[in-house]
Amino acid sequence: MRKIGAYLLGVFLLLLLGAALIHPSLLVVADWLGPVFGSSVYLALTMAFLMLGDPLGIPILLFIWLFVALLIGCIVRRRIGAVGVVLLVWLTMLPIMASTVFAIAENVPNILQGADGPMGWLPPLPSGMTLTSIFEAPIVGKFVKVALEALNGNMDRRMLVEQVIVGLVTDVALKPVLLVVGTLIGVELGRLVEKRGLNGLKPSPKTAPTKAVAMLLIVCISLTPLIPSVSGVRFGEEAYTEAMIGALDKKGRAYIGDAFADTSSTLSGMGLSGSDTDGLAAAVVISHSGVIDILRKLISQDSSLDEVTSLVNLLPPTFAVVVYLGVPEATALQRSVSVSGALSSTYGVSLSKLTSFSMQPGEGNQTEQMPLITLAFYQSSSDVGVFADNYLTQFRSRGGFADTIGAAVDNGRLVPGETLDSASGAVFAAGFVNVDALMTYLSIEDIPEDVKGTLGAFLSGSITFAGGVSFWDNGAQPTDGSDNFDFLDLLGTSTTPSYSPTSDFSTLLTFAPPGENVGGGEDVPNIKISTSVPLTQEELDAVYRFFEDMGYVVRVTQGAPSPDNFQINTADLTLPLKVEVTKTITGGETATVTVTVTNKDTEPMTSVTLDDSDSLLGYAEGVDLVSGDTTGTWAVIPPGESRTITYKVRIDNPGVYTLEPASLSYTGNGVEFSDTSNRIETVASRPFFLFVPFELTALTWMMGSQLLDMVTGRGVIIMSVITLGFVALVVWDGFRSYKRWRKPKEASVAPQPESGDKSEAHP
Repeated sequence: MRKIGAYLLGVFLLLLLGAALIHPSLLVVADWLGPVFGSSVYLALTMAFLMLGDPLGIPILLFIWLFVALLIGCIVRRRIGAVGVVLLVWLTMLPIMASTVFAIAENVPNILQGADGPMGWLPPLPSGMTLTSIFEAPIVGKFVKVALEALNGNMDRRMLVEQVIVGLVTDVALKPVLLVVGTLIGVELGRLVEKRGLNGLKPSPKTAPTKAVAMLLIVCISLTPLIPSVSGVRFGEEAYTEAMIGALDKKGRAYIGDAFADTSSTLSGMGLSGSDTDGLAAAVVISHSGVIDILRKLISQDSSLDEVTSLVNLLPPTFAVVVYLGVPEATALQRSVSVSGALSSTYGVSLSKLTSFSMQPGEGNQTEQMPLITLAFYQSSSDVGVFADNYLTQFRSRGGFADTIGAAVDNGRLVPGETLDSASGAVFAAGFVNVDALMTYLSIEDIPEDVKGTLGAFLSGSITFAGGVSFWDNGAQPTDGSDNFDFLDLLGTSTTPSYSPTSDFSTLLTFAPPGENVGGGEDVPNIKISTSVPLTQEELDAVYRFFEDMGYVVRVTQGAPSPDNFQINTADLTLPLKVEVTKTITGGETATVTVTVTNKDTEPMTSVTLDDSDSLLGYAEGVDLVSGDTTGTWAVIPPGESRTITYKVRIDNPGVYTLEPASLSYTGNGVEFSDTSNRIETVASRPFFLFVPFELTALTWMMGSQLLDMVTGRGVIIMSVITLGFVALVVWDGFRSYKRWRKPKEASVAPQPESGDKSEAHP
């Protein structure tokens, strides 16, 4: 009975602990695919984690298998019997894992049938899911990395297949080895407790189980630590430039940008030297927040890219690109490791390899003159706030605009989510360009003389740069009720920025959209340019022609910036009304979605249409509209009033559901405008881990009956007979054990001495 009990307990505990302690990154993947595949994807990833995971690389997985092995050994306390039990437990896991794969494969044809394109079946990606989280996921991350290597041509198909198969076989075969070793240790522990107990005395029937559990706990506690765990490039003439930009667009967004470039910094100052810089053309680190929706909208404008729109969510929050020219991909990738380390150290982000690829530009004979371009990509889980704190590291000592931008980063205005007045989104970048490497393939004679005269200092050596753009949705409204919009208000300062005393060229540019009477009249500029260096009349004429051809009214000033340089008159600038569109969801399996549009302006909204019909785009399976309307139209929404649409949806499958933003169109002050709501997510409960062993058992029984039915036509009957036979075996063995336990022991009788035994003689 002990062997059967140990077997059942071992199978149950493996499934239970696998579901309870599954890697969080795998749960992210399951939450993403759950709405399409249902609970079977959770069960499949649980089994993949248990059977395909690397126990030597995942401490918690090693703990699970050793714990179960020790427990079985302590219960059985016989070497051969215990080893047989644990091997049977491992073998039982194989059909259970196969049944989860079969369950998913069974749904694939139905899912693909309604899909639009090869990737149209993919649901929208949850907001927290990036390439970083996928690469961190056990098993899944390994396969993605191998697939990327294959796509990049870094290995042929044979090597790909060998690497995948060898990895799988090794990880699967390692489990029985761990089980055998662990159970033999458990057997010795069980025997020790059985013979002597923990205090050297024979344990009584009441204390023996307690002492066995205590010994097992000591071993488990001892296992708990396993659970956690560019060359110096010389420059000719040094140069430093700085720039700030403030802008408004026709949708009412306000933007503030900055750019810095310096030729006095060296790559050796970043810890790079020697062969690391041979062929190194450039490297840049980019960090972003709040720009994914904008990218999705830009991509969705091309109908051919609809099916990959949500994949932009995979863009890591921080990533780096290292560019080599004329260097083979394998060599470039090896050298780029040092570059990524220098970038990580300089900008305070931890970068890890993502992928790489090479391309040969030009066609025909041009390829003989054009160098091979190799791009190495790295990623980081560091958010935009971490990088924003460090992207100006090499420029803060310069003062000037770097002081102003640095202060706005420190007070949180330029970093999304830091304060209530922070930007809605931002992108920051920093890195370097090795001009000498570029000039190897570009003759100096090909550069016009006037360009040489203007940019001479930037045509040799290396250039360190940094820049960023932050934007505020509906930020173009003046905060003081006047018609003068001040960009300094967005930065949270009233101090007018000054030029850096070490800058060779500083420029400040503010502008509003071009159009009739924009900016208060023809004589009031909607582009203001201020420079630290006087421009010649010829240069001024060129600037005026360039912008006036695009419909702008331009004013160029020279000298120190004034408060007026940061202000735009919005008296005649037609801006969207102050409108708020909010979207919420409440409830569980039957959820209520509410979309509300509120007119917070002093002018009425007319011809209003609110459309949320694309809310459930990407969820053909698992979601049904129960009641209500997804669209609403109103002739007028007066100032201060709201209008709402409400509908109910039934959610059948577990996972994270991403509801697309509702779209709003309206007319304000005779001009048509559009807006969108927020994107929302709702979570349908995952399978509770305590129920997972029973769900897996039921799934295996069902899939087994289906397979047998395909062969014999009597799958259910055969599986029922097998099940009843196993239950009968357990009951019979339990009954035998009970009888042995109830049977009284025969009294021991001392052996009678033989007649001739000398011990019987009396003195």
